Amino acid sequence: MNFNFDVVFDRSVFSSTKWTYPQDPLYTDNKPTPLWVADMDFQCPPSVRKALLNIIDYGILGYTNCSLSTLNAITDWQKNRHDWTIESDWIVQSPGVVTAIDIIINALSEPDDSIIIMTPVYGAFSRSILVNQRSAITVPLHNITGRYLLDFDELEKSITAKTKILILCNPHNPIGKIWSIDELNIIGNICLKHKIIIISDDIHQDLIFNNRSQYTPLAALHPYFSEICITCTSPSKTFNLAGLQTSNIIIKNNKLRERVKKEFLRYDISRPNMIGLAACEAAYKTGQEWLEALLLYLKGNYNLLHTMLNGVEGIRVTESDALFLSWIDFRQTNINLDSLNNTLIQQGKVWLDNGEKFGAEGHGFARLNFACPRKILESSIKNMLHICHFQNDDCVN
Repeated sequence: MNFNFDVVFDRSVFSSTKWTYPQDPLYTDNKPTPLWVADMDFQCPPSVRKALLNIIDYGILGYTNCSLSTLNAITDWQKNRHDWTIESDWIVQSPGVVTAIDIIINALSEPDDSIIIMTPVYGAFSRSILVNQRSAITVPLHNITGRYLLDFDELEKSITAKTKILILCNPHNPIGKIWSIDELNIIGNICLKHKIIIISDDIHQDLIFNNRSQYTPLAALHPYFSEICITCTSPSKTFNLAGLQTSNIIIKNNKLRERVKKEFLRYDISRPNMIGLAACEAAYKTGQEWLEALLLYLKGNYNLLHTMLNGVEGIRVTESDALFLSWIDFRQTNINLDSLNNTLIQQGKVWLDNGEKFGAEGHGFARLNFACPRKILESSIKNMLHICHFQNDDCVN
């Protein structure tokens, strides 16, 4: 089957978050192309849309449970796609990965405990830590010739008696890093040694467009690791289903799983989304051909971005193997970095994610979502290239 990712849809008609401008003249006057929040401007697979229509035609949208058929689709996907054997009773349903992280933090740590994150990283991690009255320990990833590495000695030295959780992101948002087996083994062993629970956000696990790197769930590497690791997955990024708020949290350890489930019940988060479950099952059962076509298209978009933008006027596009998000370094350009976001919107007519949303290490960076029709991406890149040509000399950093 052929899938056309070049079709442009008007997403504003359904109040898309991505395409709704803030009530701020910076946005409403300039109308920048939205290349920010992590959802795609593509339709989800036809087989998923058909499954949703069947549910709507049935017409009864009451409370529902996660069926054995859906659970089997989830376990089969992990086995067939990632060579990871899991049991259906390890799966806990959640409206979203961030919701699950909030719940897990409350279930498995106490106020004033500390939680490790490795920056730059998805900004919701630090928010979840702080709003739940925990302390964030930030261990920076080091940008070595365009690729990010973790200093494991620095990681271990950051641990205190109050450190209870480490949040891993694999693949790592926003830099597109796939953690190697060697790196995961070291992280897992450090956490075992210090009795630290690992929350592994693997929501982008299926979005590997470069075959030079192999994604592996940390929990799949060793039975000991699976006892301390909670893996957060979802079809939402892979199949563009984020609005259906359906995620699958995989917890092998019975005691940890029961504590987490109890915390979900405390907040009355116990009934999954009927439509979301139907989409999840259909995507995992029938969506592989569509996904392979998507990955080829995303690789083409990334290559276009890298070819047109990297090295031009000092801009650097971080080498990436995964995600539909690109981490772009503007530090060597002549753009005033303190007003980078405004410059991109006003002069480049593009709306990217400000790098500082991902930690202090993101100053001078921006995250660009390239999961859009290619002509929109190409037009946006050309607009970005115009920026540096029109900067005054007194804007040089």
